[in-house]
Amino acid sequence: MIRRSKSDRHKRRWLVLVLSAVVTLGSYYCYDNPSALHDQLAAYFAATPYGPHFEIYFNLLYTVYSIPNCVLPLLGGVLSDRFGNRLMLVVFSVLIGVGQLVCLVGVWNDSMLTMLLGRVVFGLGGESLSVSSSALISSWFAGKELALALGINLSFSRLGSVANDIWSPASFSRGYHQFGGGDDDEGSDDGEMTTPDNNNAVGVGLLFSFGAGFLMCLVSICCCCCCCCVEAKERKKRKPSTPHGSHAPVCLLLCAVSHFKSPWRC
Repeated sequence: MIRRSKSDRHKRRWLVLVLSAVVTLGSYYCYDNPSALHDQLAAYFAATPYGPHFEIYFNLLYTVYSIPNCVLPLLGGVLSDRFGNRLMLVVFSVLIGVGQLVCLVGVWNDSMLTMLLGRVVFGLGGESLSVSSSALISSWFAGKELALALGINLSFSRLGSVANDIWSPASFSRGYHQFGGGDDDEGSDDGEMTTPDNNNAVGVGLLFSFGAGFLMCLVSICCCCCCCCVEAKERKKRKPSTPHGSHAPVCLLLCAVSHFKSPWRC
């Protein structure tokens, strides 16, 4: 029975690795959404008050994400240690999905400010999700396999960026031509998309592209829930490694630090 239990855990950990990789796939996909659609966004917002300063607003889409994440991963790590990787993994995944949805609403309302708000919410979960995902993988893999597992997780996640560069322009083209009624000849030239007749078609194409990103986030959230279910089932079978739960390692660390020599002591 013990041997069978270990064999089952050995198989489940690879399932956890695949699910955790898909969890971060949506984040990496949606992060690069604006860059893959730069020309289309510029054409869409050209006739709005944001048009003259579009490049500033476009760069802010990444600035409002990056600046808070200089600190947020540290806070995300603390929250993961305090409330558990499973809970925070779900919270961060939902924040990413909500942020992408707000960006989608911003495109719908022709509002760059709404898109900036969406990127802020998106950033609240973006990098912290990677922290929780890495911590979860570390609880399933050890020794020489840990580096391999983390490498597979990161490589698979980066496929989201590659997929975005391919699928975002393709989904825009599909929405622009087939559902927006954009002219084929004019749609082939980015400069012609600024005409009023094609502005609605450009908006439909952008909705398709950002909507595809939101669907990717939903897939990631579903995989996150499945991963947490597997983790919860496994946790019930495990016995606590220490009598004091998760606080014992902290006590041991403090005891070890108290025995360190002062740097000025000979």
